[in-house]
Amino acid sequence: MSTTDHGRFGKPPPADPRADTSLLRLMAIVLIVNSHLESFYPRAWMAGGGLIGNMLFFAVSGFSLAVADMARPRPFGIWYLRRLTRIYPAVVLVTAVDLCLRGHYPTDLRDLVSLFLWPTSYTFVALIVPFYAVYYWVMRLRSRRAYLLGLLALLPAFGGVYIWYLRGGWYASHFGMPVLAWATWVFGFQVMLLGGWLALRRDEENVRPWIDLAAVVAAFAVCVAAKYLDRVLHRATWFSGAEFFGAAALFYFALRMSWSPAVLGLRRTAVWAPVALISSLTFEIYLVHEFYIRAAMADLGLPWNVLGLMVLSVATALPLFWLLSRIERRLGQPRRRQPRPELPAIETAVDAPAGRRKVEPAMTPPDTVLPR
Repeated sequence: MSTTDHGRFGKPPPADPRADTSLLRLMAIVLIVNSHLESFYPRAWMAGGGLIGNMLFFAVSGFSLAVADMARPRPFGIWYLRRLTRIYPAVVLVTAVDLCLRGHYPTDLRDLVSLFLWPTSYTFVALIVPFYAVYYWVMRLRSRRAYLLGLLALLPAFGGVYIWYLRGGWYASHFGMPVLAWATWVFGFQVMLLGGWLALRRDEENVRPWIDLAAVVAAFAVCVAAKYLDRVLHRATWFSGAEFFGAAALFYFALRMSWSPAVLGLRRTAVWAPVALISSLTFEIYLVHEFYIRAAMADLGLPWNVLGLMVLSVATALPLFWLLSRIERRLGQPRRRQPRPELPAIETAVDAPAGRRKVEPAMTPPDTVLPR
């Protein structure tokens, strides 16, 4: 047994909370918004990246939840309620406005539940709500072996889905759902487990920023090539499904970079302010951006249609974030970081003068589940 695998009842391994996933959240929301802009581009295949963006949210969520749980574990009921209260006020408010604008109203109780509670019209919400209920129990084992075994246990299921894809494409229906939906369910939880596994083994990960960056670029190139083949050739090939394998490699190396000194050092540069702002609004942008896709902004032409949509989405997300913050304070759960008890000081070599080590207080990671 590894020295960092303490099993079910052992003390969790120490984790350095100073990891910043802001760049990953920004990348995820840009890819998701871009995937809905087929009418904005001269070629529909240019509007890609939604799968990678959604799955990246799950990987970041699994990573952040595991780090936060090691700092402050909570009983399941309290933990799960906190997750839901971070999701549903925004979903209910945006869905209600959307239905009013479109003149569509629930016709019965089943319609009401499906629109406002589950599965809703948002893929991320439909998947993450049940994922939380299962992920909590894996997370509380405090064992990286549990994450790895869970990830491997789902490989046969993903292999079966991949065979379905090769035989009929992503939109062939099996057991009432298209193949792409099955793949999203299986792969989404796998990458969430991957994020948790990395959170528990950060002390053993030898991060080399430039090598990791090259690996991220190469993995992203594989994803783009796979998407291009799938969109342009309009047929299933063994390589066009490689987008999932490229995405897994991308998430692994990108998450490794989130605690490297090179990435953490960017927080002291001028470019970090807009990155931090947009990354804190990712869930709100995810909910509201389709309002502007339906507003005939595609007629503006490139690049103004894309830029205009992004700017308006951020501008709308800001007051929504403020309003939801007030609602969550009423519910007893501040949206921003709460004051945390100080932990013992830890040493870091980041920005320390040569030959000396700088001592900084250890910061408890934010208790968040949505990729903000």
